[in-house]
Amino acid sequence: MMEFEFDPNKNKKNKEKHGIDFNEAQKLWEDPDRIEIPVKYLDEPRYLLIGKINDKHWAAI
Repeated sequence: MMEFEFDPNKNKKNKEKHGIDFNEAQKLWEDPDRIEIPVKYLDEPRYLLIGKINDKHWAAI
């Protein structure tokens, strides 16, 4: 599993704006049917991840 770091203030704003916090969103990486798509972002590798948590689809970058 990947290691995650995040800012507590940004985490709170994400929960208010999107209805999911970063701790919950980490469960996307546990979905065996997840889809990971590489995306170009400066010199840093990033991925669009689509998966399900509790029968609801979510996307993350």
